[in-house]
Amino acid sequence: MAVSISTGAVRTYSVNGTIEAISPDGTHLLLSDTVDGSLNYFDLSTGTLSSAQSGITAISAAYTPDSGFVEWLSGTQQLFGFGLPSGTSGTAGFPTNTTANGLDIMAQGGLTYITSVTSSPPSQQIYVYSTCNQSLGQTLTATAPTLIKAIPNGTGAVAADSPNIDVISTPSTVSAGCPINPIDTPSTITPYDLGAGSFTAQQMFVSPDSTRAWIVSNLPEILTFSLPALAPTTIPLTGGATAYNGGMTMDSANAYFGASDNTVHRILVDELSDVEQIAVNLKDANGNVTPPNLVVVVP
Repeated sequence: MAVSISTGAVRTYSVNGTIEAISPDGTHLLLSDTVDGSLNYFDLSTGTLSSAQSGITAISAAYTPDSGFVEWLSGTQQLFGFGLPSGTSGTAGFPTNTTANGLDIMAQGGLTYITSVTSSPPSQQIYVYSTCNQSLGQTLTATAPTLIKAIPNGTGAVAADSPNIDVISTPSTVSAGCPINPIDTPSTITPYDLGAGSFTAQQMFVSPDSTRAWIVSNLPEILTFSLPALAPTTIPLTGGATAYNGGMTMDSANAYFGASDNTVHRILVDELSDVEQIAVNLKDANGNVTPPNLVVVVP
């Protein structure tokens, strides 16, 4: 479904699947249909399916900043794939005995970061690939990385790695050519304890001004990490509520999180505190109040 922000009008499309990625220019969707077992490339400008790949589903995906390329991780095979928004696509293999968790593309576009679990020998890794041809450039050792997000200013990425956050630093000017030479553009990884104990990350995002990483977890608090100061902060939610999903305003001043108490909590970044609980009064078909479990901040 597509909802018009200005009018509230809802339009439905005859295509199935979970939205794994939306192109930055707003013209295409990549959807994973776990029922039919296919990847659907959907053209929003025409409201039609550009193409579909059968026998493959995805657990994570990202478009390049110029919207010209999309990459995805398979939810059933040791593969990650790539393609044009039109659906022209292919696959590339992972290292043996590797199961991927999350993927994102560097804000500059040249590198792809993938978190993974390897079973033989037992270890956890973050792989750094060249986006242009899916060639492996670096392997960074981590503890148990799951979600990963690129930093908007192009200086690397952050990964949720309970009880830590991993900060991956990459030179903002990557080397020229294809593939990118990791010797010329080396990435480093540093873990920082978030001070909240063990957690299960449900969502991660980085503020548009690249100053903070935010983690929604199974804890009754928001986890945030200052990238300039390299310091964590835990923000308890009023009433002991647990957040489900959230987003941030473009000026990076406020973050909003739907929570288990059926309200949307507003976090004022200057104070790093839960300053407002907004009753949105969402109801199910029987008239029962339900929690706002999907919150998107309008750009």
